[in-house]
Order: sequence, then C-alpha cells, then structure tokens
Amino acid sequence: MSPPQLRELRLVAAMVWEVLDMVWSSRALIGHSDSAETAPDTIRGDFSIHISHTSDSMEGARTEIQLWFQSSELVDWADEANQSSIYPA
Repeated sequence: MSPPQLRELRLVAAMVWEVLDMVWSSRALIGHSDSAETAPDTIRGDFSIHISHTSDSMEGARTEIQLWFQSSELVDWADEANQSSIYPA
C-alpha cells in the first residue's frame, strides 16, 4: 500500500502511558501543537503533520483518559497478576 492509501484507512492506535514525566516526554518526542513553535527533531517538526495527540498537562490527560477510555480498557502492566488477552503466557 502506498502512503496515500494508508492515510485513507484512518487507523487509530489509542494508548495511555503511565510513566514519570510522561506529558513532558511525549511532548518532547512529538512536538508542540502549534506548528510555529514546533522544534526540529520532533515528529511534528520534521514531518509537518499532526499524526498524534498528546496531553498538555496531567489534568488534561486525566480528562482525556476519562473521555476516551472505559476503566475496563485500562490495564496496569505492573500488576503481575495481569494476563494479556492478546499474548497468553
């Protein structure tokens, strides 16, 4: 498939990352939402496209997580009792 064909599929991979300083880390990787303020060597800065979303604060992240995910969809991978339904042990 060519890149234009892939864009037409409009696939979405939704994730919640729980890591110390994740808001800052994800913004550093992806870049600022305002293209005029986006640094080079970021996804948005190098490709000039908005292909991902990152929260701008912890409060924003909490609101967005509640908006887009049901609690049953969130998995605590640090919990050793958790078993993957995709990759069984």
